[in-house]
Amino acid sequence: MRAASLRLGSQGVKKTYDDALLIIGDAAGHIDPLTGEGIHTAMMGGKAAAQTLLEMREAGDYSAANTVRYQRRWVELYGHDFGLSTAFANLIYRYPIIMDAMASEVKRKGDVFMSKWAEIMTNMQPKTYFLRPDVALQMGFAIAREVFEQKVIGKEDKYQLKA
Repeated sequence: MRAASLRLGSQGVKKTYDDALLIIGDAAGHIDPLTGEGIHTAMMGGKAAAQTLLEMREAGDYSAANTVRYQRRWVELYGHDFGLSTAFANLIYRYPIIMDAMASEVKRKGDVFMSKWAEIMTNMQPKTYFLRPDVALQMGFAIAREVFEQKVIGKEDKYQLKA
């Protein structure tokens, strides 16, 4: 049995097209580096591929000069988010208390906030939403509150898995 890691955020795939070739979904690395989500990106990528294939069939041209349109489409739809997702994932890996703060904030804000959060985490909305001043400041306060509660007051980290 052999195993290999999945490509995240199109990692290791310089281009997802060539003559008579379109690479889609997991094979193209269309997995969000922050969430591991890939279903929504695969559906959007599949739609972009289908649109490209229809245009190529109509033109009778399956060359790389024509298939490149597929890559331009998926990058515009969701590929631009992969860099930000990677940066967020690295930040959370380095400072896991950020995830505690996010979980606390979702719990504190309720269903409406959770719905918006879910849209972002499943790539229905771009990760740049987190950079909006109203969201970034709110998350900054949530992180500060969590750091204060855990590190100063000594509140138990409720989100840490117990052995």
